[in-house]
Amino acid sequence: MELPGTKRWYEERGIPYRLGIALHGPPGTGKSRLCHGIASMLCLDIYTISLGSSGLDDNGLSALFQKIPERCIVLEDIDEAGLPKRGDDISSQPSQEAIDGNENAKTYNTESAHGNISLSGCLNIIDGVAPQDGRVLIMTTNNIGGLDSALLRAGRVDMKAFIGPVHGIMAQELFSMFYLAPTDEKFMAVRQATGSIQPLSLPASDEWTLDNLVHLATQFADNVPSGWFTPASLQGYLLRYKDDPVSAAHNVRKWVDQTISSFTIGHGQDLSSLRVSGLPYQFRLHGETFSIRVSAVIFDGANISYELRVLLLRRASHGTDPGLWDLPGGTVEPTDSTVYDALKRKIQEKSGLRLLRINRALGLRAQMRTEQAKCVAFPYIVCVSEIEVSRFPDEPPLGGKCDESVRINAEKHQDFAWATEDQVRRDAYLMLGDQKATILEAFAATPRSSLWES
Repeated sequence: MELPGTKRWYEERGIPYRLGIALHGPPGTGKSRLCHGIASMLCLDIYTISLGSSGLDDNGLSALFQKIPERCIVLEDIDEAGLPKRGDDISSQPSQEAIDGNENAKTYNTESAHGNISLSGCLNIIDGVAPQDGRVLIMTTNNIGGLDSALLRAGRVDMKAFIGPVHGIMAQELFSMFYLAPTDEKFMAVRQATGSIQPLSLPASDEWTLDNLVHLATQFADNVPSGWFTPASLQGYLLRYKDDPVSAAHNVRKWVDQTISSFTIGHGQDLSSLRVSGLPYQFRLHGETFSIRVSAVIFDGANISYELRVLLLRRASHGTDPGLWDLPGGTVEPTDSTVYDALKRKIQEKSGLRLLRINRALGLRAQMRTEQAKCVAFPYIVCVSEIEVSRFPDEPPLGGKCDESVRINAEKHQDFAWATEDQVRRDAYLMLGDQKATILEAFAATPRSSLWES
């Protein structure tokens, strides 16, 4: 983002001194709050335009924009206008000032689906912001894919940013914000190279110490899975314990489990009723739309020391995330009737092994597969028929049978390995996303003796 002091640089090069930003992401992720933070850092006033206001039409919106002063931030929730995409209906064409180039060749429904603001009128007004020096126009939306491309083209929008759910250290920072005293600094804590945070303020209470708050923030974040919760939802939880950081950190796991458990799907459950019409890879449950990914933790237990080892596959050098290691698995597809069917198919495709049974379901994981789509990952500890371990510990180990049984798909993977718990902890194999946490959970849930239990 350019600061107002760069005005002369823009003028000398004939570039309009304005900025258009589109912030998109799920509700509750902090898009509007970020706008207020930008205004504070740039020392600019902020004007909020409610496009869904009753009685507001193109003329009224234009009049409002004419009254807005220079050097300010204009914030509008573009979703409120209900502007349709071009081609939704054939109607009159927008003005040439609003539409240029190839955009003019497409059909328009100029009226809003929910109000009196038309697409052409909105485009004219956005372009009218340009002559006003020092303005920053910020549009927020929950679904950027539902907006017409004309709203987002270069010249109107200079920057698009996805604001998503809480990931990793963000949970630590949010926790710290609640229990550190306000400061004149721009930030209350900074990230360290170690992955932890360093407070830049003192505890809000004399009863707390900085070291204790850092420890509690880490504990809190460790129990908040990435991708599941928005800042607003975590803020709502922390407000229950605004004077008790110890209870906030200790009770968050229970709160998380209660929230996530509602998304549990039995591995034998028929998926047809959950599928979203017209979106074969999408499912809907409790108002959330997501894709489903399955993964298999396969232990061999066949080495001389009877030390548990987990099967890892190394991604092909020419594919996505080349060289990284992950578990056998993949996305539930339209041909899969159940999660079990998908797991069986993916194990066979990725490793050549045949699913014998599911031993245990592990903790669900949420992932943002794309900027708009959430994925719920269902990991399982499984047994496969080719390397079923000996039924009794005193029987001889299977030796090289494990290696001989694995048949990787060369188009997807270049190698495989059997990794011990120690190797996983030491990051001997660089993995994707939450795979490490899933594997360590599986090791903790699988004592050696349990491999002989059916």
